[in-house]
Amino acid sequence: MDPNRIICNCQAVTAGAIKEAVDSGADTVEEVQGITGAGTVCGACLEEVEKLVKSIQSPKPKKEPKKVNESLELVYRDIEERLKQSLGTKVSIQSRENGAGKMEIEFFSHEELERITKFFMKIRQGN
Repeated sequence: MDPNRIICNCQAVTAGAIKEAVDSGADTVEEVQGITGAGTVCGACLEEVEKLVKSIQSPKPKKEPKKVNESLELVYRDIEERLKQSLGTKVSIQSRENGAGKMEIEFFSHEELERITKFFMKIRQGN
């Protein structure tokens, strides 16, 4: 949230002023209006004031840092490096906590995509 963003043009009330009102004990939009004057002239900003008050009162929970299995990450980095050497292009592996993940293989031209595709097709055919 940008505290300097104007929420109410009529009264020149910023998001920061609304946050200060809520932080100092204003529990309702009406109380915020009484303290700041936001939304009391034309009412065009009232919906935005309501949303901002709700978001300040119930902030999004912070995500906990991802638990990293360091030995598994070393295995993934090794696989990335071996694939990079075999394919001749950048490979990245991202794992999730549930054991699933995503592997990305970059290509920089249509020809390179064809070469990588043929590489996997040969493996699939057992050659």
